[in-house]
Amino acid sequence: MRSFSYLAGLLLLSIICSTVYASHNRAGEITYAWLYGSTYQITVITYTKDDSNVNRCDLEVFWGDGGSDVLSRSNGNLSTLCNVNVGEGVMVGTNIRRNEYVGVHTYPGPGLYRITMLDPNRNAEVTNMHDSFNTPFFIFLTFMIGTDTTGLDANGGPMILNPPIDEACSGKLFIHNAGAYDIEGDSISYVMNDCYEGQESNSPFNLITALGYATPLDVSIDPVTGDLIWDTPPPISGVNDPAQGGRGFDEYNICFEILEWRNGVIVSRVQRDMQITVWAC
Repeated sequence: MRSFSYLAGLLLLSIICSTVYASHNRAGEITYAWLYGSTYQITVITYTKDDSNVNRCDLEVFWGDGGSDVLSRSNGNLSTLCNVNVGEGVMVGTNIRRNEYVGVHTYPGPGLYRITMLDPNRNAEVTNMHDSFNTPFFIFLTFMIGTDTTGLDANGGPMILNPPIDEACSGKLFIHNAGAYDIEGDSISYVMNDCYEGQESNSPFNLITALGYATPLDVSIDPVTGDLIWDTPPPISGVNDPAQGGRGFDEYNICFEILEWRNGVIVSRVQRDMQITVWAC
């Protein structure tokens, strides 16, 4: 009888944990803007599965100076599932919800800071990861606060026009561009990166690559124009083959950094964790 109770308890705990940490994150990034002094505004943008029961009313953000805050979702109509004055996000596609979380923080002074956000978990069945359902979603922004002699005491980051969510056809050339530009005229470049699931606790600048993550073959990015080129997406995997009763598409996550330069020095790095749905067009 005790053994049965113990097993029943484990099963209940498993169900609770699956509910709390259900997979839902598709893509996202963090951007920043200078307000005044050493005070900055950041915007965390995530794209999630709408049919998940854990689309977040709030997310915790770590500022990179030892502090953290819980930010409430700010876009969309007021949600009936969240607290007062919390948005419900905006639907931007089939089973795709766009969420914004805006926060303001004052830093102690000049320095290099990394803002991070970790949320369990990614959506299930990402083709180029192992067990994405149980893999945390982790994005970051690294930026520099300088002095008035460098002009970095009042610097904001790049604006990004195009969302980190896109579609491709298997066997057809795919090109994506983030559409980043800088209102202060700083140079922008791009570099491929891993997708991550967190950072090491004793060395926060060392990041942990998502379990089994691999950039698909024939994916590259032009460091100047920012064109992400996939030549070409493979056939739909066997498990998703519509001829075998599958869903008819694969989902891939691909990550790269948007770098902001001034006077030959990198002054910010935005990690874009994007999702591409490949269809058997």
